Amino acid sequence: STQFDSLFLPNSSWLQSVKAPKVGDANSRFIFLGRVAEEKQVLEGVALLHSIGVPSSSIFILGSGSQALLIQTQFPGVVVNDYDLESITSSDIVISQSLFEGMPNAVIDALAVGAKLLLAINWAHTEFYIDCQANGVTDVCLYNPADVQTLQYGIEQLSTEVDSYNQRKELF
Repeated sequence: STQFDSLFLPNSSWLQSVKAPKVGDANSRFIFLGRVAEEKQVLEGVALLHSIGVPSSSIFILGSGSQALLIQTQFPGVVVNDYDLESITSSDIVISQSLFEGMPNAVIDALAVGAKLLLAINWAHTEFYIDCQANGVTDVCLYNPADVQTLQYGIEQLSTEVDSYNQRKELF
């Protein structure tokens, strides 16, 4: 793993207007980012959230692709919109369910605006997680998408995690 000397954050005056994520209340928002295609495993991620009692009205997909209509048909109430970086700031947890690809840009975007990240275990996410931990970024968790208990654990961890984003923001 490679440690980085600095973490990219947007202009500090813009950061002052970003809402700090609050996880765990009745209005929690879970966001999947990026292309909605089979290899991104978004359909499976939505199904996992449903299996632990997360209502469709709390699940947002920011992106478009071949599986968007299928997801909305199988899970009425799930909101699918175009990718919008500003919407990420109102999320509680951003989820990357992708198993087959390198590092999605959406994950880096989400971290830059202070979202808490729940990442499916794959080589790119694991490397990113190790780098984050080594540099004091604690609002990132890994989970095994084949094991719903690790999803629940990740959500619980992020719900109680000190908001390292706001701590980093104060440095700039």
